Amino acid sequence: MISDNNLWDEIKRINRRMDSLFSYFTRRFNNQKNRNYRRAFYNLKENEKEYVFEVELPGVEKNNIKMDIINNRIQIRAEKKTEKKQENERTRYYSSNYVGFMKTITIPEDGDKENIEASYKNGILKITIPKKKPDKREVKIN
Repeated sequence: MISDNNLWDEIKRINRRMDSLFSYFTRRFNNQKNRNYRRAFYNLKENEKEYVFEVELPGVEKNNIKMDIINNRIQIRAEKKTEKKQENERTRYYSSNYVGFMKTITIPEDGDKENIEASYKNGILKITIPKKKPDKREVKIN
């Protein structure tokens, strides 16, 4: 018999493997802009009331994060663009760097997608998905 902890560890392992597989195909077939996106890493915590995803988006400002819910998935895109210009009498220097992060998270079956909340602090996007109350009712037998 599989214990609850081992079962969740296995589900997390499979989820990471699937993310890796989809990430491979995403990189191969997406347009040029998406090729600059990196996979954002995340941690998942679960308790009896909710799921909490903590997605790492280092150096990204809050207004450069876009989060959409599409069917039963949360799609996160974050962009960070830096430009550096230096000029003096003899030289001109210009440098730009673009980094994007992308992550798609499947909303758990018992997750309440109508009440998802998100907050961002210190490079961590925290997504809280409350669990639905079980749909339980008594059936009268005639």
